[in-house]
Amino acid sequence: MARKYYEPAYRGFAITAESPYGTAEAAATRTIPYIGNATLPSKLAIDTDAGEKTGNKYRTTHNVLRWALDLVHEQRLIAADAGLFLALVGGSVTSAAQGGTAAYLHAIEIDDAVTDLVSTTMWEDTPSYGQKEFTGICCTQVEIEWERGEFIIMRATLIGDGAEASGDDLSGIGVIDTAEVYLKYNDVDVLMGGTYTEPDNGSIAAGTSIKDQVRSGKITIKNAGDRVWHLGEGDIYSSAVVKGDLKAEDQVMVELDIEPASAAPSLELDLLLAQTLQVMEIKIVGASMGGAEAAYDYTVDFMFPNMLSEEATLDHDNNVQTTPQKFMALKETANGWPLYQAQVMNKDVAYLG
Repeated sequence: MARKYYEPAYRGFAITAESPYGTAEAAATRTIPYIGNATLPSKLAIDTDAGEKTGNKYRTTHNVLRWALDLVHEQRLIAADAGLFLALVGGSVTSAAQGGTAAYLHAIEIDDAVTDLVSTTMWEDTPSYGQKEFTGICCTQVEIEWERGEFIIMRATLIGDGAEASGDDLSGIGVIDTAEVYLKYNDVDVLMGGTYTEPDNGSIAAGTSIKDQVRSGKITIKNAGDRVWHLGEGDIYSSAVVKGDLKAEDQVMVELDIEPASAAPSLELDLLLAQTLQVMEIKIVGASMGGAEAAYDYTVDFMFPNMLSEEATLDHDNNVQTTPQKFMALKETANGWPLYQAQVMNKDVAYLG
């Protein structure tokens, strides 16, 4: 019996948006290394005659009412890929060249003006499953997680319309900027306090770094997106993905496992007990881009203008006191600031344009 290799496997994405939803982009812009298995559409809803009196003791019909695609894309973090998935989960992207170089700053937020999520096309090329194309790919959640001594991991929860077509050979497609390297624990800084301003892109002045106290952390951004099927359409694939109830759950969360400072009360517990709104910044800065862009670093910078400590516990690791703590973002209305802003610096010209 001939067996198939699992490797090599490729997953590719277009960094441009489908228009309209479910219409495949021409080709993958780049391939992205990933952790996990090949993707397969699933039956989201089926209909059988199990509840009908048909004169037969067995089922005789089995009809698919809705197809769907659900996966969690997991990888080690690089700035270029963070830009793509954060753009998909948020929807609002402003990109600008820096100093006339090939370095670009992408400011990414939730697009408050629209209900429908932006979609892109995904391809996979694996020996076991072949070359496949998946349309209507939207991102409903992004998690970025780090801990001491490790690479940073990003997980993007993706949903698609469930349609599958023949794909492309991805073996010759590479990452646009081969100089990018994976971001890791010592690239992370966590800053509390300071002042958030937004004359153009957001910035935070005079924040206090607590990175020496942070053992691990996770940022979660979600939009509660869900698929929509329109009446009268001639197929059984979703027609759009729309945002859910953004008040129903915490949309932006930051979890930090902290070793409290010896001074009492510690900043973190004081924030919990006093329920003080706090500016927070989590800045991930990698290597210099080098060459003409040497003044710019590969960066994924999260700014949260209005954070509230939601819960904390007291714990320990051997003899070390620890405080796992969770913060949630609240909408600031006086100045119209965003729930969060992510700023990605790399050599991609634009996302979703």
